[in-house]
Amino acid sequence: MNEIKITEKDLIGEIKDLPIEVVQKMVEEQVRQGNKADVGVFQKCTDSDKKHGGFEWEDTEDGFEFWAMVVLYKEFDEFFEKYPKQETSEMQDAENTATQAHKEIDWEARRYEIAKSAMNGILASAAMYGGCHQSSFEISNMAIYYADALIAELKKGKQE
Repeated sequence: MNEIKITEKDLIGEIKDLPIEVVQKMVEEQVRQGNKADVGVFQKCTDSDKKHGGFEWEDTEDGFEFWAMVVLYKEFDEFFEKYPKQETSEMQDAENTATQAHKEIDWEARRYEIAKSAMNGILASAAMYGGCHQSSFEISNMAIYYADALIAELKKGKQE
């Protein structure tokens, strides 16, 4: 596979706040899953699926939860734990000191964002299959259930 090089100039639109290394890995996954290398897809929508030129998070070695943490919730420490930066140890020490204060996770805010995303997915798939036959109460409870289940798994993974 040809090396795909992402530069600072590419970090615009929805990927403007993502580290180059994250975007680089996203484009590599995009190509690995059969799409052409096109950072523009992610500039428009960070979570573009394979059908829309991106890649399926669940079909990666890292899995859906990893990409959700990194792309949606900006948990870049998760990414760099798995894919360490290639830089001097002095720079890494300074970065680690700066990010330690931000390691506390606001689970309530995370729950809201996950539930919102789940509800969008539920409603989008219902629309695709001929409309939604559930009440808004049932859909919102289902979205909250999925959010709670994902958070429980994420917390469990942190303890291991």
